[in-house]
Parts: sequence; C-alpha cells; structure tokens
Amino acid sequence: MVDKEALAHFDNIIVRRKSENPKKAFGDLKPSAAYAPMNTMLPVYRVFELGAKKYGKKNWRRQPVDVATYYSAAQRHLVQFFEYQEDIDNESQQSHLAHVIACCMIVMDGLDRKSIIDNRDESEVLTGKLSQNSVDYLDSREPMIDPK
Repeated sequence: MVDKEALAHFDNIIVRRKSENPKKAFGDLKPSAAYAPMNTMLPVYRVFELGAKKYGKKNWRRQPVDVATYYSAAQRHLVQFFEYQEDIDNESQQSHLAHVIACCMIVMDGLDRKSIIDNRDESEVLTGKLSQNSVDYLDSREPMIDPK
C-alpha cells in the first residue's frame, strides 16, 4: 500500500517549474530523443554494433546503399517475426524487429546522403498492373481508422 502522506512529501521535493538554463531555449529547437522509447532503441544499437563487428563500422557508407538489399533483409526479418512468430534472430540473438529498424535506418541514411542505388521495382499499384483479384481485395478492406 502506498503511503499517501509520504508520496505527497516526495511530490513536493520534485521541482515543477520552467528551466532557467539558457541552453534550454537552444535545445528546444533541436529534435528530442525524449519522445522515443529507449528500451526499443537499445536492441537496434546492438544490431548496429554486431553489424560493425561483422562488416565494419558504418560499412554501408563506403558505397551507395542498395535499396533492394536492405528491403529484402527487412522483409526476411518481418516474415520471421510475423509468419513464424519468432521474436529473436538465431544468428544475432537480437530482435527481428530491431533488424528491420536498422535496415530502414540505413536506407534513410543513404537517402539523406544522396548515396543510394534506387533499384526499387516499378510498383504494380502505381502502374495499374494489379490483378483483378488484388484490386478486389484492396477495394474490399475496411478502413483502419474511423473517418468520423
């Protein structure tokens, strides 16, 4: 049971006011890591660390990022996670989802640096070459968000 009097005392110790530190105004203009759950980022950092040991630190920056390679790697990890209900990659002992995030981050880095091999296939959706079965399926789906 929580002692409400002790909790009230503890609450009074915590300073709840605006910061007077002049650096805060500059810091507020920069992206904040405070909004991302750190417990989900640590496995991603581990995946990058394992990749550095295996291929070299930031190895994807040595040459343009091959988008299809990272798409395929991310897709393989998603299939292991979703279809096979396997949370942890056997080789790395890290989350499959951490591998997916790492793949996406590498492609984003390549895009940001304008250093990619853009070998995405022409989309069947964009070119209108979907089979009628696919079109019927896409048209029949319920919206995920209530438009109200």
